Amino acid sequence: MSEVRTGLRARLAERRTTYGVWSALDDPASAEIVARAGFDLVCVDLQHGFADLGSLPRLLHAVHAAGSASLVRVAWNAPDQIMRALDLGADGVLVPMVDDAEQARRGGRRLPVRARRIALVGDRCGATCAAARQNRPPATPAPPAS
Repeated sequence: MSEVRTGLRARLAERRTTYGVWSALDDPASAEIVARAGFDLVCVDLQHGFADLGSLPRLLHAVHAAGSASLVRVAWNAPDQIMRALDLGADGVLVPMVDDAEQARRGGRRLPVRARRIALVGDRCGATCAAARQNRPPATPAPPAS
């Protein structure tokens, strides 16, 4: 496992800012290009992107071969999809359609204990919206109209 991938867990545990790129394409060459762009991780979007569980192994292989960590946004809050993404090699998953703790438990109920690391932050777009809210630079006042 690359230094980038092993370091991701440490950076997240230390709550250090981590930068990622979203990939909605179902093309390993594109996944490799974005993985080599210098971000800490690549998130493969199975919910709204063109990829699916059938193409996920090739995409994850391309991301990992480029030395990047991977997250997968699964298509639905379902244990079978979460476990499948992890079994195929994802370093982590983002689970959509989670509004409250009960829905988070429902998605993670059948997962091994070590895989149940669910952050209940933000709203249903938590992965992107909460990160944007937390890391947004202070608002800059608009220049005066002339």
